[in-house]
Amino acid sequence: MYSSIETDVSWHYLKTLLKSIPQPHCLIGGWSVYLIVNDLYQKDTGREYQGSRDIDLGFHFDPEWDQKQFDNSTFARAVFKIREMGFESVAYRFLKRFRLSDGQELTTEQSRHLQPYDMFNLYIDVFVDSDDPKRIKMSKFPVAEELLLARVFSGHQHLTKKVDELEVMVPDPRVQMEMKIRSFPERTDDDKRRKDLLDLCALILYSGPKPPTTNGPAQPNYKLALKNVTEAEWKAISEDLNLTVIEAKRVANQVG
Repeated sequence: MYSSIETDVSWHYLKTLLKSIPQPHCLIGGWSVYLIVNDLYQKDTGREYQGSRDIDLGFHFDPEWDQKQFDNSTFARAVFKIREMGFESVAYRFLKRFRLSDGQELTTEQSRHLQPYDMFNLYIDVFVDSDDPKRIKMSKFPVAEELLLARVFSGHQHLTKKVDELEVMVPDPRVQMEMKIRSFPERTDDDKRRKDLLDLCALILYSGPKPPTTNGPAQPNYKLALKNVTEAEWKAISEDLNLTVIEAKRVANQVG
């Protein structure tokens, strides 16, 4: 799915970032799943769980903040650090480009002389736990919202994991499952759709809690998206999980 060069570069920047930005923040997405499931996955399969190419971070945003309070917030200081590290702002994301063969960082000009298949993008995506429009006005870019983060920051539904010796907050596995259930049907990129489904199945198998029962629009969207997964994708997912295709489908269908 992703080469070791892609995940190694991402892991390097993740560690650098986590050491540099203030708490509280929450690691979500693929690297969060990795930290939650890797120990049991490795014991079961004898190999390391698939890392991530992108970095996803969640933050608290209070709509009652004034501009000064926002500027002093963990979120604003993290965004400042991301930009200071040389990441380019692209809509709601932050981007660096790298050569795929060796992980060498590329300037914008250098990337123009390479074919897309000779390079890869590392994105840092930042999310807040509010959809209040003030988040965009104060940050001056279109910050994405992930409302399930409210259960992390206000409801204390989170775990603490370690990256090297650094303690990192990640969502409770059930919250992380719900994030994946919602994001999986919305994916248009084949690799990301497959990775979301792989992550969800890994959480069901290796995180402990039972999968959540979905209500509202997420449930039919998820079931429909499952029907559209190709046999080739199921084969790849089942191999990653050390399961048969039938077993992998059974795991994915545990979501109610």
